[in-house]
Amino acid sequence: DSFVFSDFPMKVIDKIKQKAEEKKTFFSFEYFPPKTAEGVNNLYERLQRMLLLEPLYIDVTWGAGGTTSDLTLEISETAQNFCGLETMMHLGGVCCAINSCTNRIGCSSVARSRYGYGDVLGDIF
Repeated sequence: DSFVFSDFPMKVIDKIKQKAEEKKTFFSFEYFPPKTAEGVNNLYERLQRMLLLEPLYIDVTWGAGGTTSDLTLEISETAQNFCGLETMMHLGGVCCAINSCTNRIGCSSVARSRYGYGDVLGDIF
C-alpha cells in the first residue's frame, strides 16, 4: 500500500496555527519514556488522567541517540490509538550522526503509516 500524508488528521502545526488565529490558549505535554516496566504502566495510567485535561497534543521523546526508540513507538501508538491523544514523536538530534537521524525519520514514516499518528518533530544540531 502507498502512504499518503493527506489521510492523516490535521497536523499539530496546523492545530497550533488555528488556536493562534482564534486567540485561544492551548497546552501540550511532553513525555520521556520511563526506564522501567513499572514506570511505563504508571505513564499509561497518567495518560488516561491527562486526557481529561484536553491537551492540544502530547510529545514523546526518543531519548539520547535513539536509545528509547522502540518504547517511544509503543507509547506513541498507545497514546494515539487507545487514549485518543494527538501524538507527536520528538526525535532529538543532539550528537546524532546525519545518517542515524535520517534512518530514524524514515522509521517514523513507517510508524506513522502503521500506527496512525502523523507528526514528527526533529532537532538536528
